[in-house]
Amino acid sequence: DSQVPMLRALILGRLARCGDEATIKIAREKFEEHFEKKTELHPDLRLTIYGVIGRCDGESGARKLKKIFETVDFGEVERHCIIAMSQTPEEPLLKSFFKYAIEEVTMLSFLVISTFECCR
Repeated sequence: DSQVPMLRALILGRLARCGDEATIKIAREKFEEHFEKKTELHPDLRLTIYGVIGRCDGESGARKLKKIFETVDFGEVERHCIIAMSQTPEEPLLKSFFKYAIEEVTMLSFLVISTFECCR
């Protein structure tokens, strides 16, 4: 069934948002492998994994997501990075991200809108 991968991402995302440590740990491991070794993430899981990093890994995670955003040349991945970076619960980091998104990066308007829509 074509809906299974999307359902899997939805369930894993909810588990991570509820603080399930096993889910968060696996997402971090997958992200680190992706970041360090350039391993591809399944497209249906990418936003979920990036979201865990944006919510749970503070400044370190934001730096890595920003690096991916600045070096990747694929709109879907750029959008996922923007959404994930806006998920941080840390207000100073969120302010820093918004400043970056609005002042330092020439973003397409839909990315800016996504930034504010997806905030926390």
